[in-house]
Amino acid sequence: MSKPLLIPKLPPGHRIREYEILMPIFEGGQGRVYIGRLWREGQPPAEQMPRLLKQRLTPERVAAYHLCVIKIPHPASIDNLRDEHTFLSNPGILHPRVIQLFKIPPDISPQRGRRPGLCFDTFKDDEGGLQENYPCLILNYEAGGSVRDLMRRYGDEALPTGVAVLIARQVAEALHHLHTVAEIVHHDIAPTNVLLRRPLGWPIPTMPECVVVDFAAADSTRYTRNREQLGQPRYRPPERHGGPTPKGIDTPPDIYSLGVMFYELLAGRAAVPTGRVTDEFNRTRSVPLSQLQEKAPHLSEPLCALVMAMIDPVPANRPTAAEVIARLDEVPERNLPAKLRGPRPPNIMRQIGTAAATLVVLCVVLVGAMGFGWGTPAPQPTNTPTPVRVTVTPLPSLTVAPTAVTTSPPTSTPAVAAPKP
Repeated sequence: MSKPLLIPKLPPGHRIREYEILMPIFEGGQGRVYIGRLWREGQPPAEQMPRLLKQRLTPERVAAYHLCVIKIPHPASIDNLRDEHTFLSNPGILHPRVIQLFKIPPDISPQRGRRPGLCFDTFKDDEGGLQENYPCLILNYEAGGSVRDLMRRYGDEALPTGVAVLIARQVAEALHHLHTVAEIVHHDIAPTNVLLRRPLGWPIPTMPECVVVDFAAADSTRYTRNREQLGQPRYRPPERHGGPTPKGIDTPPDIYSLGVMFYELLAGRAAVPTGRVTDEFNRTRSVPLSQLQEKAPHLSEPLCALVMAMIDPVPANRPTAAEVIARLDEVPERNLPAKLRGPRPPNIMRQIGTAAATLVVLCVVLVGAMGFGWGTPAPQPTNTPTPVRVTVTPLPSLTVAPTAVTTSPPTSTPAVAAPKP
């Protein structure tokens, strides 16, 4: 059996038409995934971007940098990538909880008849051959990481219950839209395929905003591709284990995968043990599932009953996505806090220390300058100034002499003494 052809890893700065590779983020059996950007003159060099990408990237900054995700399949997986592009090009798939194709802003470069989210280039495979007209999928970049990354931050233990309920509800919203409007079954719901739209807040906690990604394993309820199985075995339902995709695609497999993920978020451990026990369970369905109430006794009975119904081995016994949403809205855990604090930004303490030291130095300089002014006497003049003589002219008196009032004239002239000789 010959070795399958692969596309070698691309270095930062590699150009794919109007896009530029910045850094790899994932490598799997289907291909490689990179963070990229729409290339423009005057941008920072690609080698400097990994440092910028470690900062807290809001959706506004992602748009300002023109960041995107570039998905390059291995030659054997090109058909899956084309199918994924077909699903994501469906107008009915548009939803806040579902990943979208990257679109070049019209003010930068018109599409000119090109299909959004898809570009073609020539690559060298690992044997030196040329792969011409090779398709690449271009997706929006979601900067918050995956739910799997969030679980690792908690040491693969249970997440706060309110957060787990919120994440499950948001994924159920996406599935409800996919199942009823877009008529698509995802078939690969897992923590690695649920991303956070933005980084969690620091130091102020924020609520996670989830987005479902990776439609390489998806099927449409309108038609079935009948190909070999994809998806992670731990989250794959029993009816999809082994053999080609069964005819008559239905939605219960997605509910099972979400239930297994939800179980992990609540209990901090897998619902179905890994290894041979998982294979035995998927093949015979005879291995009993661990009851969630036993693994997490602090959870309410309605919540545990819902999760166990979602991972029921019999597809017909599982609730629909709409029923999952309705039942989650009724559990007591729905009212628990659902905010998380993100990781501390790199070098934040060094930045805070530098800022504090700078502030202290400025305060010392300012206080010293003010103290120097207070302690120094005022300078005395060297020459005695000539005194200025001011003459003041008195103003006329404004006082009016009172007038005597006589009630009756005198009857005789008063005697006047004669002067002495």
